[in-house]
Amino acid sequence: MKVHVVYDEAGRIQAISHPIPGKNGAPTLGRFRPHPGQHIATLQVPAEAAGLTPRQLHDAVRIDLSGGAPRLIAKAKSGAGERA
Repeated sequence: MKVHVVYDEAGRIQAISHPIPGKNGAPTLGRFRPHPGQHIATLQVPAEAAGLTPRQLHDAVRIDLSGGAPRLIAKAKSGAGERA
């Protein structure tokens, strides 16, 4: 499953949306309009986060910019005694 993501230059997610079917059935970006310093991408949801709502995804994933192209990855889960 792919989602549309608005994120900033540090990779912080600003908004997530499931694709909206267009007139010809192809998914569209909807009405996202990034502000200066923000970017839009259509990204693959990691398998462990598949089926989550956009709100749940916002809490469960982050943008990884280390490989050049942005990608969604699951956030590390904090264990007992660790700071989140």
